[in-house]
Amino acid sequence: MSVTALLFAAALSGQSASQISPVCYEEGREPECEQAERDRLARTYRIDRIEDAAGSGAVVYRALILNDWGRDVVLVSAMSGQGQPPRLVVQGPDGQRMVTNVSPMLWRRIVDQAKGVDDVRPEPPTRQFDAGSDITQIGGICMHAWSMRLEMANAIDASGRSQPVRRVRQGSCDHDRRAYEFAWMLADLAVETLPVCSSLDEENYRNGPMRLQACVGLQGDRRTAADLMNRKSNPPDRSGFGWLVSDWSRWLNTDEGARLDWDGAVHQEGRGAASVAEALVEQVDSLSGVELYPEQFGARNGREGWIKGTIYRQLSAEGEPDRRAVADYWQIWRLRGGEWSLESWTVGPFMEVQPNE
Repeated sequence: MSVTALLFAAALSGQSASQISPVCYEEGREPECEQAERDRLARTYRIDRIEDAAGSGAVVYRALILNDWGRDVVLVSAMSGQGQPPRLVVQGPDGQRMVTNVSPMLWRRIVDQAKGVDDVRPEPPTRQFDAGSDITQIGGICMHAWSMRLEMANAIDASGRSQPVRRVRQGSCDHDRRAYEFAWMLADLAVETLPVCSSLDEENYRNGPMRLQACVGLQGDRRTAADLMNRKSNPPDRSGFGWLVSDWSRWLNTDEGARLDWDGAVHQEGRGAASVAEALVEQVDSLSGVELYPEQFGARNGREGWIKGTIYRQLSAEGEPDRRAVADYWQIWRLRGGEWSLESWTVGPFMEVQPNE
């Protein structure tokens, strides 16, 4: 198998080339490599294989969207039958799932747009890339493409006949991208029809699939978690002077009762005590290269939410081999007077990691 085929197999599996099935490295074993990916899809997302879905009589359009690193972004399915109305199902690789019914008009749009997606047109002599697509062009070469794999059961094809199983794999660099664009349309429809997803600020996301990925990853009371994410997903940036107390004070919005536990060093706000913002900046000023990454948002109810994330710090001095340490953190937020206020922030112990981890 060529290097290109190996990389494409890696993209399909959401893994690096060194992690894909060993059969994908051997010439002539493409069918086994493809089967390994189908098995991974069914196992990861806890779904029936498309052949089993076809055998049940259901009509299914299932699109797995992958980013330019070949990692799974989100799985979006449009389906009908089995005694249920037409619906969109959004799934993440960690078991997250959201479902919404679609109107007959939207269902007809999905069916009609999918009819010719696997009828690939000949490549034109001169190719033109859409400047707005998720690609990078260097010297006319299309790079950093997003990709998708589409599986369909009992779907109507371009001839008007229902086919038991159809499959298409396309990327944003392909000359005929109808299947790729159909997959993105499914993602956009899911964002539009799921109120929690449409409430997420689109300015915070590169595209619709990433917005949908963030939405399906929300935990607990998703509506409240979405509000917390909209307001607290972007912590203050480091300025030329480091972390500023004024910036963090506004962002944390504490009320003299918050608590900071930084790897066992506990600071409790109170009368006459420094604020959590001041204690935080004091801790950070003693470290190098601190970076904060919020990763998961959730809410217990309509007034209490939480954020899980990761903090990185630099261990190596300038000119030395890169060495970093990482710690998990957990924040509890409470809604007061329409504004989110930090109640507690716990930072775990730092552990050294390799640069590629």
